[in-house]
Amino acid sequence: MSTYSITITLDNQTIDQLQSKGYTLYAFKAVQAYDQVQPLVWLSNNHYSPTTTISWQDRLTAFTSNSQLSNGAVVQTSATYNMDLGQMLQVNNNGYGTVTMGQPGQITIQNATFSPLTCGLGQPIQQSPNALICASQAYPNSSLSLAPVNKVLLLFSTTPSQPGTVTQRAAANGIFLDLNGITNSTVSYNLNQGWSNSSVPSQLVQAGQSLAQLLIQG
Repeated sequence: MSTYSITITLDNQTIDQLQSKGYTLYAFKAVQAYDQVQPLVWLSNNHYSPTTTISWQDRLTAFTSNSQLSNGAVVQTSATYNMDLGQMLQVNNNGYGTVTMGQPGQITIQNATFSPLTCGLGQPIQQSPNALICASQAYPNSSLSLAPVNKVLLLFSTTPSQPGTVTQRAAANGIFLDLNGITNSTVSYNLNQGWSNSSVPSQLVQAGQSLAQLLIQG
């Protein structure tokens, strides 16, 4: 199982400013999907050091939920299932899920009930073992296909959000890192100058940009 990490380099003045002004580091994870999927806050962290590192492995989960997917809503899971790519979660009328073989290279969630089902994909990280990355609503007798993409959006913001919060637009300027084929990466941040010195392919993201357009990749 591969382990991935992003190390964010911060100077002491930036650390003092982030803490005194109430900034939180947020991370979002990209996903491959062909349906209407909502990005969720993957990580929130306000404990900083000169080298702040987030790390995760290839572990994946599928979840079901009773939460609504309006902007700013926090998704609370009803049930969570450990999954591998190529498996399918079938949810029956009593709400129980069964993991079976699915389509290669993706995780499929099949709603075999008579009601819409909120569901999605999670990817635990070191700081949050129950971290979620996206959610959608599967209609009755339909299925949702998802696969993680090794791209991560980072941003610092004073807008409070919990992990699992439905987030439609970037709350601040950020950086979108492409870690495909790369396990370890570094990037620098300065509160006055922004993001710089990424060791991997990246693009800067403007505040207000649609996160679904950026993170949900068909």
